[in-house]
Amino acid sequence: MKYKYQLILLGTLGDLSKRLLVLFDKKIKDLKLQKDAFNIITEKNFFEDYTGNQPAFVIYFGNVDGKYNNIDIIQRLLKDGTMILPVFFEEFCFENIFLRLFEVRMDYYMINQKKIKLSI
Repeated sequence: MKYKYQLILLGTLGDLSKRLLVLFDKKIKDLKLQKDAFNIITEKNFFEDYTGNQPAFVIYFGNVDGKYNNIDIIQRLLKDGTMILPVFFEEFCFENIFLRLFEVRMDYYMINQKKIKLSI
C-alpha cells in the first residue's frame, strides 16, 4: 500500500496507551480494514517512520507530575498541521501544556467556578 494512516502516540505512555492500542487493533479487525494501512508511531520510531505528507493523528498523553515529554516532536507536528488530542490525568492543565507548545500566554476558562476536569 502506497499511503498509510499514521497514529502517533506521544507523551507519557503507559497502561492507558497500551489499552488504546488493543482497542485500536480490535476496531481495525471489526471494520475488516487492512492492518498494513496503518502505521503506529511513538517517539522511538518517529524520526524513521513519520512522513509529513501522509494523514496523521496524534494522541498526546500528559503526565501527572507536569513533565511534558516530546515537546520538540509536537512542535514539528504542529508546523505540519497535524491534529493533536491531548489526554490529561489530573486537573485539566490546558494552560500549562499550551504555554509550552505555543510559547505564548493563554488564558483558560473556568466552568462553574471550578477548573475543568476530564474523566477517563
